[in-house]
Amino acid sequence: KRLTLRRLNGVSDAALAAVCSCSQLEVLGLIEMGQLTGAGLGRLCEMGALRSLDLRNCGSLTGDDLGQLASLTGLAELKVAGTMVDDQIVKVLLSFPSLKSLSIEDAEITSAFFSEVIASRAFAERIRSLSFARCYGVTDEALGALSGFPNLESIALREIMVTGSFLDAMSESGAKMPELKTLI
Repeated sequence: KRLTLRRLNGVSDAALAAVCSCSQLEVLGLIEMGQLTGAGLGRLCEMGALRSLDLRNCGSLTGDDLGQLASLTGLAELKVAGTMVDDQIVKVLLSFPSLKSLSIEDAEITSAFFSEVIASRAFAERIRSLSFARCYGVTDEALGALSGFPNLESIALREIMVTGSFLDAMSESGAKMPELKTLI
């Protein structure tokens, strides 16, 4: 039901075919797998039981490659990081119909990312958990947009240069604050 592969440079698109044959796999981590390409990633669409996918720092992948996976209708959790992640990836993320938990690390995202996400009301309402690490374009000002996620329960911020003033700004704006269970 769960498999994590990390830094296995010998694992290519061809080897990923064996992983895709595991029809009961629900949680898959392919972390720092530099030889994986969009062609191999597309094979993951065959994994109908997949509900959690970790593709952090797979350097050969692009945002367009990630878009192939929108057909995974049960995918509720996605972790991405690295060069494929910038403000443009929001268009891809919006195409995932069941996404509830999103983790972004080592990315070039800015307040434009948040503005576009909350412009899609249905997507913003689905999100329950957001995590950001080492995304230096994520500022207090950008995080003010979190009031646009009405069902948000968890926010994790690691190595992000914020003071927390976004919480004050959200409170003072009169916007309905998400009822957070976790703020790290």
